[in-house]
Amino acid sequence: MRARSLAIILALIGIAFAAYVEYGTTRAADVERSFGLFVFEAGPWALLLVLALLSPFARTLAAVAIVLLALDVYAYFAVFIATSAPTSAVIYLYKPFYGFALVAAGVLAGFLVARANAPGP
Repeated sequence: MRARSLAIILALIGIAFAAYVEYGTTRAADVERSFGLFVFEAGPWALLLVLALLSPFARTLAAVAIVLLALDVYAYFAVFIATSAPTSAVIYLYKPFYGFALVAAGVLAGFLVARANAPGP
């Protein structure tokens, strides 16, 4: 499977996972679902999808997508399955920022690798 296809598929899986977390999980009756929170949580995945479609760094973005998916699975496990503290849900407020930082680092790494592998003068 090509790296671009893998990055696109993983980005779509990440967006679907963010939708499941926001709209598919059981919640208390007084907790409302929020489209804004879904957009905030799926933001790194949407950015990754656009970059996977348009940038030449698809291999690096596929690796970033795997790390982001692992972060999402960890956050879901920590909040919904093995809740260890009453403040464990706070991870969903920080996770998108970590995601944006990982995508930016992945694009920078892809650029630096491509520049290093480019034929010299």
